Parts: sequence; structure tokens; C-alpha cells
Amino acid sequence: MPKRVIFGSVLFLASLALVGAGCGGGEFEEGEMPSGQSGAEQKDIYKGISTVTFKQDTNQAGFQETTHFMLRNLDSQNPDIRWEREFASYGVGGSEIIILLGEEQKGWRYSQTEGPGWKTLKESSETNFDQEWDYLSHIEYVLGNMIKDGQVLKAEYQVGPTIKAYDLEIDKELSDSLFRPEQ
Repeated sequence: MPKRVIFGSVLFLASLALVGAGCGGGEFEEGEMPSGQSGAEQKDIYKGISTVTFKQDTNQAGFQETTHFMLRNLDSQNPDIRWEREFASYGVGGSEIIILLGEEQKGWRYSQTEGPGWKTLKESSETNFDQEWDYLSHIEYVLGNMIKDGQVLKAEYQVGPTIKAYDLEIDKELSDSLFRPEQ
């Protein structure tokens, strides 16, 4: 089975675990948001914030992953996003970097599984811009449990034993070069 399919399946299951954690009896803890809201409805979490960075660990049977997320231009409907992911699935490890420029609807991917060098998401045989952009709802769900109205509620957020978000930083200086593929 291709690594991307395994990774995508685990990522999908992890997202379901996150969404399921917020779908209890209709009441939500402070900072927690119901699933199904669009990014535009969730923008109040960014009030007054220009950048956010955090890390997330996912540990499930046979799969471990650490992802470092970086978001900027949070005052727009389409922020820029970069994530750097290192993973091991049943003993096979790898890494991947995704860059998404929201306003431009452009993206790049650097992956060990697709060969050396950066590829635009149009060139990628394993993903595309829309597929990766959809992950923003997961990112905003996690951040909605850590930030409210521009204030940090929790520096760490955990969903069961498998997913942990941590090292949250707001308004950290993020270089423009982080959002362009390295040449």
C-alpha cells in the first residue's frame, strides 16, 4: 500500500477523533468549537493575531507523526500555511513539507516519497491544493481549543491518548522564505 494512502488514512482517523471529541451532548467547553464550522466562522479565534505556530504529535498503533504548523496572514480569509511533518508507519519513516499560499491558491510539496526536490501541488502525483487546503479545518479546530479571541486558553491540547498539540506561539516572527519553496 503506498505510504501516502497509509498516511492519509491515519490522518483521516486522527481528524475524526478530533471532531468526535467535540461532538458530545451539544455543549462545548470554553475554547472548544463544534465540528462543521467553516474557517470563516472560526476567525474570531485569531482576533488580533497575525501568526500562529504549534506542534502536534499523533501516536497510533504502528504510526507516529510529529508535525510543526506555521500560519500567517490570519487577518485574511485565506491564510498562508506551512507544515513540516516527520512520520514513521510500521517501521518506514519519511518527511514532508507542505506550503500553501491561501490568497494565491498555490502550493508546493517536498516529500521523500515523490522523489527529490520541490513540486508544485499541480505536479504532485499524490495530492493537490484543495486536498491539502481542506486540512485547515482540522488546524482551526485544534487552535479553537487553545485560543479564543486572540488569547491563549491552553498551551497544550490533548485528544485521548493519540493526539497532542503543544508549543503554541502567537505573533512569532515568520520569515517570508518559510512560505516559498527552497531552491
